[in-house]
Amino acid sequence: MNARQPTPVRRDRSADIAQAERLIAVLFKLAGELASAAADEPTTEPIRAELDLAATDLRFAADLLGACAGGLALFEPDPVTESYLVERIAVTQGLPPVDVTVLVWSDEPRDLPWLGYFDGLEWWYVDAEPGQQITHWAHRPGVGQ
Repeated sequence: MNARQPTPVRRDRSADIAQAERLIAVLFKLAGELASAAADEPTTEPIRAELDLAATDLRFAADLLGACAGGLALFEPDPVTESYLVERIAVTQGLPPVDVTVLVWSDEPRDLPWLGYFDGLEWWYVDAEPGQQITHWAHRPGVGQ
């Protein structure tokens, strides 16, 4: 017997973006402070290299958080392209080509993202169920782009 999956908590995208922007500023500030410390403080070369690496990691984390806040979604890497990011497109901003299988996100409780397609009139999941409350879609990495 399968256990019922909990209903996902609705997120406030505007609040999430504001929080992401605040965290990005903190990460860039810390990266700058580490880079300054590496350049200005009298220290050994291995410690300087560690500080530089930590500053680079913080900048990368800020860039990645910014990409996610901007609509890119993390997922398991594509086996062909080894890509970790896809660009999510709101259905209000555009629709995919008709009958092309894409990644879809919805407001209904379901493991997301899911594979689906738009037939020109409505959304469908690849398992032949009608797509419900589809909010975003994305091209599959390395497939038909």
